[in-house]
Amino acid sequence: MPGLAVGLFASLPADTVACSIPGCDTPCTLSPRARLSGVDPSQALCPEHHARALGLADRQAPCSVRTCRRARTFTAQEQLALLAPDGFDPGVTAQPVEPPAGICAPCTARRARLRPRESVCQVHGCTQEVTLSVSAQLAAWAALGTDDPAVEPRPPRRMCRACRDFCRTHPDREVPCVRAGCSGTWTFKSGAQLHARLDGKRQDPARPCARCLAMEAEEGSVADAGTQTMPCVTPGCAGTWAWAPGTRLRPATEGDRPTDRMCPACRARAERPPPAATRPRGA
Repeated sequence: MPGLAVGLFASLPADTVACSIPGCDTPCTLSPRARLSGVDPSQALCPEHHARALGLADRQAPCSVRTCRRARTFTAQEQLALLAPDGFDPGVTAQPVEPPAGICAPCTARRARLRPRESVCQVHGCTQEVTLSVSAQLAAWAALGTDDPAVEPRPPRRMCRACRDFCRTHPDREVPCVRAGCSGTWTFKSGAQLHARLDGKRQDPARPCARCLAMEAEEGSVADAGTQTMPCVTPGCAGTWAWAPGTRLRPATEGDRPTDRMCPACRARAERPPPAATRPRGA
């Protein structure tokens, strides 16, 4: 009668008793199941000694911060708390337990220093403010790979609600070719639409489709008529980069900084190899 047993366990109050290990002053809670089954309270074990008796040991688990590559300690007591959440129960057996979400010690120290803060929208030309959450700031810090909680990373780039809503409701769309008699279209990218709106432009640009653009390139006429000016993804940079029809971009999510979305100067800096380590003189 599982339902009756659950009801009986729930009706029993928690009972705190002393640990049976001599010299241990840590109290322990006797589970309702143990009390109902007649376990002698003088044999109870505190969580630490109960974990030892079951052979549980600390083990490593990945940090839950998505950009962190460190591990955290999933203690034997945490494992025991999942195996016996109601307190000491001699009927509990050791078994593999999946670690819950948790963060490593350096991320914990860094998070204690953080509070939500205001920043400027990442879209070039937009002056709206956006709130940077603690989790976003923590992810930006963890991506540096440092253990020093005082190190300040570049603030993560986030779009304001207005720009984000605009991009959500204005996906890439096809615009008719500007050349008379041509039935082709060119792709008006979502980001370019946003920039046009911020620049006060309400009409679609007059541009040729890819086929007409290729024909013009062969003829030596305007070869960049299909390019669209896009903002550099580097925080604080006012530079731009050009997107041309047929350009393939690497997948990216909000807050990423892929080099193919950087202005030429930022791309050169990002792709520059790190300086080679110099051997100390006399070594």
